[in-house]
Amino acid sequence: MQLSQSQLKNLMASSEGQHLTLYLKNDGTAYQQLKEHLNEARKILLQTYSEEYTTQFLAFFETSFFRQRDNFGEFQTIAIFGKSEFVYFQGMPNQSDNFFVLANSFHLKPLLSWMQDRAQGTLIYCERDKIKMIYANQTEIRTVFDLPSNSSLFEDEPRKTEENISLKPVGLFLWFKLMFESKDQALPNPVIVYGDDEVVDLAVTAINKLKRRYVSKVQRSMQPNLGEGLCWALKTLRNESTKNQLRQKSRYSKQNDTEMVSEDWNEILRALKDKTLVSLMVANDVRVFGRIDEDNSEFKLSLIQKDHEDDDVLDDISQLAIQNGVPTLFYDSSKLPSSKRKLLRGLIQQKSDASGSSEDDKIA
Repeated sequence: MQLSQSQLKNLMASSEGQHLTLYLKNDGTAYQQLKEHLNEARKILLQTYSEEYTTQFLAFFETSFFRQRDNFGEFQTIAIFGKSEFVYFQGMPNQSDNFFVLANSFHLKPLLSWMQDRAQGTLIYCERDKIKMIYANQTEIRTVFDLPSNSSLFEDEPRKTEENISLKPVGLFLWFKLMFESKDQALPNPVIVYGDDEVVDLAVTAINKLKRRYVSKVQRSMQPNLGEGLCWALKTLRNESTKNQLRQKSRYSKQNDTEMVSEDWNEILRALKDKTLVSLMVANDVRVFGRIDEDNSEFKLSLIQKDHEDDDVLDDISQLAIQNGVPTLFYDSSKLPSSKRKLLRGLIQQKSDASGSSEDDKIA
């Protein structure tokens, strides 16, 4: 029940047809929750679609649910994303509200918020005769690639013992390049390399050649043991995740000549369109219904969700930002004092005039 990077991209890019999103509490009543939500979705769909289409569409969800139910395990929340062509499931260890959204796009904010808090990265464990590439986060450790001792990349030179097997540096570089280029197994940063010192040196050298395109940060550890190294690496990932969020938040409290903080939603949308939006902060605990008019860079808000074309605009703009490579930080607005409770904030790059000076800082 782990979404791949390509599946997540498909969810964010999808905009045609009906999109049903469900977040269910995995407390023994998930099926009852599902049935209640599907009954509500039926009422909405029948306003536009035939009885036959509606029945087939919703039956697909129920059937898919029963196929996956043995995989729900200890997850506290079950997230379901589906259209008439597919249904994806994602288990989440944190507690989310029990609700559904039927709209023109998927509601991903709870999922994206959890993924932000989830410490994740790529671990590369090196020995003299094998290398493991491991995907790790706070709930999962999974070997995604394994280079065994019989690989042609391991070169047993004449008159050397088995302990002195050496790696071909060029071949190792090409192997890492292939691994990082694999579309179905996109691996997250940071990359942490540990194990045998000599092999770690070769691996770090090979990865650094790929660093600009595939890897943003490489860390090295002196941990020689696989188990102890995993514990160290997971702790490092958690610390890295926390530091990254604190760094993003701190930028909003520091005004300078090159960036300004805006709380004007339309201004933020225009900056996203103009590619001057540097980063985005979005409240993950509030839904605001309406539509985004991308052509005119305007939010058109509703007091309630009037029909399936209305969606949570905070969810929509966060997805647009992520798709455009804008770092997006989700936060719980209810934990802030009412005077500081902002649902959407953007960090916008200042335009310079002909003399090279920046416009005055302004907060909408």
